[in-house]
Amino acid sequence: VMGKIRLDTPIIDTDGNKVTDVELHPDMYPCGTFAISRASGEVGIWIRPGDTLLFDVIQIIADGTNRAVPTKHSQCMSSSQSEEATSAVDTKSTKALIRLVKPSLCGRTEGVIRSIRDNYGFIHSAERNVDVYFPLFEVLPNEIHSDLVKNNPDVYNGSDPVQVKSGRVHVEVGMEVSFDLSLQLLSNQGAGGRGGGRSTRQNNFGGAQEKEGLRGRRVQILPKGTVRDKFVIASQ
Repeated sequence: VMGKIRLDTPIIDTDGNKVTDVELHPDMYPCGTFAISRASGEVGIWIRPGDTLLFDVIQIIADGTNRAVPTKHSQCMSSSQSEEATSAVDTKSTKALIRLVKPSLCGRTEGVIRSIRDNYGFIHSAERNVDVYFPLFEVLPNEIHSDLVKNNPDVYNGSDPVQVKSGRVHVEVGMEVSFDLSLQLLSNQGAGGRGGGRSTRQNNFGGAQEKEGLRGRRVQILPKGTVRDKFVIASQ
């Protein structure tokens, strides 16, 4: 499905028309897709509505459509020290990509990894006293982490907490993370032993009908000391 991106700042095309939206082809999605279920063939993507992306824009002569294409710039202008310095580095050493530079805050929350099993783990939420289940394949790829580090100096302050081991982003107990929090409904037969922060709905006859499980998606590694579960609102 062709996506659509609204530009932060409109641009003017060669005919003098104001361009406010561009198309995003699925082949250009940041880091492509990943398998959610091998059995069903379901796949996921790393971007959501409301995310901020960095890209170049081209116009297709045949039909006049404007499209987002990969860019060699790795930083937004607001994050780079100077346009000239950034451009010089980008054009020589950076792979052209469409980059995720800031996830949407809608549904985004933070926590600390409490436990890790073979292919999944649990995050203790900073906002509520629950553990949130997350599959390890939902940890953002290193390429996306690198772009987030470069474009969010207020969060990372020049440090990069991400380590890659055996081709995957390394996660361990105690790491601070941000993630999309979603609610999934689990049938009694498929609930198994996973899914943190669950509650059970009752049917009209008092029996368990379905379970609700909190799930973490698009898990992003944060620097130590970022996540807080207490805030001082008054002191003497």
